[in-house]
Amino acid sequence: MITYYYLSKSNCSYSIVAKHHINSLKKLGYEIVETDITRIIPNEVALIHPLSFLRNDKGIENFAKYHSYLVGFQTSDTERIGQNWAGLLNNPKIKLIITPSTYSATALRNSGVVNRIKVIPHGVSKKFRPLNIYHKGIRALTFIQHNPFRKGKDIFRKLVDKFPEIDFKVKGPNDRWMTETELVKFYNTFDIYLALQRGGSFEMNPLEALACGLVVISNAYGCVLDYLNEKNSVLVPIKGKVKLFENGVNPNEIGDVCEPDVDKWYEKLQWCLDNLKMLKERAVINSKEIRERYSWDKIAMRIIESINEVKEEGASV
Repeated sequence: MITYYYLSKSNCSYSIVAKHHINSLKKLGYEIVETDITRIIPNEVALIHPLSFLRNDKGIENFAKYHSYLVGFQTSDTERIGQNWAGLLNNPKIKLIITPSTYSATALRNSGVVNRIKVIPHGVSKKFRPLNIYHKGIRALTFIQHNPFRKGKDIFRKLVDKFPEIDFKVKGPNDRWMTETELVKFYNTFDIYLALQRGGSFEMNPLEALACGLVVISNAYGCVLDYLNEKNSVLVPIKGKVKLFENGVNPNEIGDVCEPDVDKWYEKLQWCLDNLKMLKERAVINSKEIRERYSWDKIAMRIIESINEVKEEGASV
């Protein structure tokens, strides 16, 4: 039996991912007790999403009294995390840290985290697929629901000014929350997804867009390169690196992110417009592979396999 701790009453990305984990683990036959971080329910294994909610070593030690194996999820939106976070993740009571991308794992290692780290990506629901919904003109979408600078809102505005022939849409934090069924239909009213992010630990929206058969254009940088490549998307070379937060504004995310090259974005987006029919046909073909490779059931199985590896090593000591 596993106790899964997460923000059960929230619709934040942490909670959305956690709910998919829980549902898929249950489908695979595992008994999961779900609760929020304020109520400890003893079991052999604790899945804590994210680990940083425990805040300090005292919190970790308290949870360790009730669980033999503490397994937690942790991310990094930049190339380095602060020493407080790194120290928390190095607590020897933590038996496994799961992070969703190579980029995020590298950030943790470069910050001095020595505990066991496993890269297990997020998944995509089977609902996300091409629906062939008719719409007029050429439409491009991006999501900017958190941190406009990290999500590239400034780049988006420049693209809007440069390409008046495209119907641009940004889904922001004040828009109505959509169910998965509604979100799939929403994606399918667009041709292109603009992955403008400067950083991030995984970025689910480009993956969902791929699964829906959209043409995805992205900065050639960071976490998305685990699932975006020249065969299934259009990658834009970056200009360089920049700090996401200056002057200690966020002491946990202290590393660099990329600085997009606006001129290259102009070139790549124009090339997409010139080759849109071919790219859309390719995207629909590639969408099947994305749905199969990143199914939540497969992701859940990888979580269980990783936990079992830790338990087997513990038993042999």
